[in-house]
Amino acid sequence: MTFRDFVPPIFIHLFNEVKRKIIPKKHNPNLPKNWEEILKKNSTLKNFHHGKRCYILATGSSIKNMDLKPLNNEISMGLNEFFLHDDYKEIKPKYVVFSGFGIHNVPKEKQAAWYKSYGDTISGISTPLINICDYNYIKKNNFLSTTDVKFFKYGLKFDWIEDYGIDATKNLYECQGVGAMALQCALYM
Repeated sequence: MTFRDFVPPIFIHLFNEVKRKIIPKKHNPNLPKNWEEILKKNSTLKNFHHGKRCYILATGSSIKNMDLKPLNNEISMGLNEFFLHDDYKEIKPKYVVFSGFGIHNVPKEKQAAWYKSYGDTISGISTPLINICDYNYIKKNNFLSTTDVKFFKYGLKFDWIEDYGIDATKNLYECQGVGAMALQCALYM
């Protein structure tokens, strides 16, 4: 048992609220200098589609047989491997969001084949929005060199959202899935 097991939840909540007000937080703690420059480029996306709707298109067997063609004139974001969907080239999602291999355990040779297929398929169609954890790998291997890639950094705690809002030029909020990553990007735009 720990001390926390004996403390009523209301006291823990009050302590965290006081700590939140007193202890300053760093919005971009210890980011490599080149990452700061990369993230600053996202400023062009702020409110880019303000007031417009956006469809976030997941992947998986549940949508495999769906007719998604009516979305071809809509602002949409495909997630991870949505570019493999039969309707991808007809829908032409404005963006494709990839959570990054830096958070997946995939052998390097499979990553290389994946990025080649991804780049070949989306080139001229979608803007990739990628977790910055893959930046060095993409740059080193010259993947997506003909595409305007936007990178995003995820790492803030969601309880900081009241203080920072959503700012893709800095740190976004850590999440368990690419859907939450895409939602943050969509809200920023």
